[in-house]
Amino acid sequence: MEDVDATRLRYPILCLSQDSSITVARNGQEFCRCNALALWGNNYYRRMYVFDTEATPYLVTSAAPVPPFSVIGRFLARLFNRRIQVRITLERTGDASLDDAKQRATEWLDRSPEFWEASADISEWKNHIAKAPDMEVLMSLFA
Repeated sequence: MEDVDATRLRYPILCLSQDSSITVARNGQEFCRCNALALWGNNYYRRMYVFDTEATPYLVTSAAPVPPFSVIGRFLARLFNRRIQVRITLERTGDASLDDAKQRATEWLDRSPEFWEASADISEWKNHIAKAPDMEVLMSLFA
């Protein structure tokens, strides 16, 4: 499939990061900004799964700071944990499916259950996800 620029997604979007976080980005500007430690330290965008407002699945294929940083600039950005503008490219990975978005979100809960259980029992989280009638409700659980 061909690459998609993050500005072309239908927002809001559900973001499932390799650091086990589940977040919602309301718009492209919010999605394409993060702090330096998340970008370079946690590889926040690496292989991130994204579902748009219609439950179309995407996988982040690249994330690069704009403008590019020199070695010293990158060191200083990390040292002060500066906010970074990021150009993100994604690849569509399938057809829109609310069931797939729910399944992926449920799998993400299991990656770090102790985090989610701090606010509710994991079975309760999974129950709310299963009952979500659309992406808007699913995303509201994590917004």
